[in-house]
Amino acid sequence: MRIGIITLPLNVNYGGILQAFALQTVLEKLGHKVEVLEEPKIESKTPLIVYIKRILKKCLGKKSIINYDGFMKKWEPIVCTNILLFINSYIKKRIVSFDDLKETEYDAYVVGSDQIWRPKYCTNILHSYLDFTKGWNVKRIAYAASFGINSWSYTDRETEKCRSLIKKFNLVTVRELSAVSLCNEFLGINPINVLDPTFLLDKNEYQTLIANYKVSNSHFIFSYLLDETKEKLDLLKEISKIKELPIHKIKLENDLSKVSVKKLAKLRYPSIQQWLASFAQADFIITDSFHGTVFSIIFNKPFIAIANNGRGITRFHSLLKVFGLENRLIFENQGISKELLSESIDFNVVNTIMNAERNKSYELLKKQF
Repeated sequence: MRIGIITLPLNVNYGGILQAFALQTVLEKLGHKVEVLEEPKIESKTPLIVYIKRILKKCLGKKSIINYDGFMKKWEPIVCTNILLFINSYIKKRIVSFDDLKETEYDAYVVGSDQIWRPKYCTNILHSYLDFTKGWNVKRIAYAASFGINSWSYTDRETEKCRSLIKKFNLVTVRELSAVSLCNEFLGINPINVLDPTFLLDKNEYQTLIANYKVSNSHFIFSYLLDETKEKLDLLKEISKIKELPIHKIKLENDLSKVSVKKLAKLRYPSIQQWLASFAQADFIITDSFHGTVFSIIFNKPFIAIANNGRGITRFHSLLKVFGLENRLIFENQGISKELLSESIDFNVVNTIMNAERNKSYELLKKQF
């Protein structure tokens, strides 16, 4: 069967890339030909007033990028060289306008995972409900689709359209428990709750990817913080002091335009393999990332997850509840207790749950394909 996966664009997002890789890998194991579909980037037209403001800032001696799109088009591929190498090597990506797709090109479409049903992150939310396949004789699957938040953010028109489109799906599974309630209330369906696609592969399969990668010759705490704040960094220092371990950090720039050209010329983000190896080889992990929390669990590492309200805290609550690890989630201003840091996680219980969830997901996919 020819299957097209529709997820969020594979930008500089380690977890987003790996969830697409995992889903593609599993579907290929089931004997199918799989491609990850992505629409061409649409260059937004910058309003004249924005250009004027940028020029004025420049004239006042302040740092300002007048042609932001051109700046990013030049520097992002350079800075992301190592990440793009993984995408080009391991993910069968096809750039195509969804409205140009023909019925005969694919036998099935899988929507998910990641926050593919969150309008804030989707240029056209109706595409995430496969509106372009209307009237086609194809299978439609949602796998671990996520709204990212526990409130409804669709307009009345979007709700009406998506409610109609979702009825055509052969199977709907969602990533968060809260998404089950949202689907019930606003889309009129009762989906199945499953884990993120990254859990479909066990840690041995990820270990194969990183067999030749060594992070450090000594023990360390791995810090992967998407949004650094003074409170989070103070917390990190405190944990490092209590644990008496050095910190190994991977931190991506949230805005490359704020980085000097001199620094950009040398800046290269770590590869997917280096990122994974940091989780696999760490003694302890501190993260405010959803997928950072996921891989802490997959690699059976003690961790603290710091709630990230801006990016969607619902995802953390749902994930940790499945494994009975709710106490590993803290808020950046609450401090940390030595008791929590020394408390061990029973990974025998965690792995039993993980294996059961993985088997459930495999069976769901096998029945459809």
